[in-house]
Parts: sequence; structure tokens; C-alpha cells
Amino acid sequence: AAPTSAPEGEATPGPAPADEAVPGLMFSFAEEDTVLSRLFTRVSWNRVVALLALFGLIMYALLRKSTRVRWVALAYPLVYVGFVDGSFLSISHITSGIKVGPSLYLNDLPLLLMVGFTATTALLRGRVFCGFLCPLGALQEFLGRAVPRRFQRIMPQRVHDRALYIKYGILALILVLALLQNDISIFRYFEPFG
Repeated sequence: AAPTSAPEGEATPGPAPADEAVPGLMFSFAEEDTVLSRLFTRVSWNRVVALLALFGLIMYALLRKSTRVRWVALAYPLVYVGFVDGSFLSISHITSGIKVGPSLYLNDLPLLLMVGFTATTALLRGRVFCGFLCPLGALQEFLGRAVPRRFQRIMPQRVHDRALYIKYGILALILVLALLQNDISIFRYFEPFG
């Protein structure tokens, strides 16, 4: 049966269709428009599989404690995460998460997996991200191995101890600007892969 329309100028009685958004709210009541369905319909499964393989390799390297496996586990994020895909977790994701909210992470499955893996391994094993997932950390490891010893300089411990506060100052500045909802993005000047 065809729907009947109300006379011109009169409102149509009855509830609104279930798949229309309620005015003033940022979500829809459509059953097929859930957070999970949006997460899985927009996903690049190649990226998810590549990240899961990376996570497995990292866990294998951590448990096996083999130097050869560790170097392979360092090469993967440097090449794939750093240069090919660019999906590494960075301070820009934290500042964007502050500005946009959790929907940033809930709309991107690879990013959500990266955040979940980083948080879980940080709680269980310490700074796994810095040692295995960060392409900059991997690049530094390879450069430290490739550059001849005569060109390497060791920073005096007291200089290192004082300079350590510089990175926390930069992090605080980036986070304060993000909390102030400022459009100034200074993180790109500190992230070579960003």
C-alpha cells in the first residue's frame, strides 16, 4: 500500500523512521549504523593483517630474545610502518584524539589496534613501542649499528640527565596546545616520519 500524505501544511502523525537521525544529536538509531559496523566497513584488511603480523613478530622477538629476530622485528616497522604505510602511532594521534574525541580511534581499526597493542605491551613489558614499533627508534638502532665507532660520540651522563627534560618540555607544550584546542601543530617539527 502506498503511504498517504497529510494535507498541505499539516504534520504527518506517527514516529519518525528508525533509520533517520534525531535532530540535534550526533548519532543515528539505524541498526546497521553502529560503531562496530562503521569500524569494519571502512577497514583496509591488508593493513590489519600487516599490523597483526607485525605484532606477532614483535611478541616473538620479545619472547625469543634472539638478536637476528630482533633485527627483523626492527626492519619491519621501519620499512612498512615508517615508509610504506605511515600508520605509526604518533603524538599527532594523541592531539587529534583530544580535539576530536574517541571517534578518531573508533573509526580506524588499524589505529585502534596500534593503540591497543601499545597500551597493553606498555603495561605488561614497558616501552615496547619505543623499542620495536616506532620507526624512528628502529632507524636509530640501524644507524647506531651502521655508523663506524670512530664517528660515534657518547654524550656525558650529566648532559644527558639535564637534556632529558627537554623532551618532556616539548611533550608538555604539544599537549597544552592540544588541550587549548589550538590549531597550531608543532609536533610535525619533531617527528621525522610525520
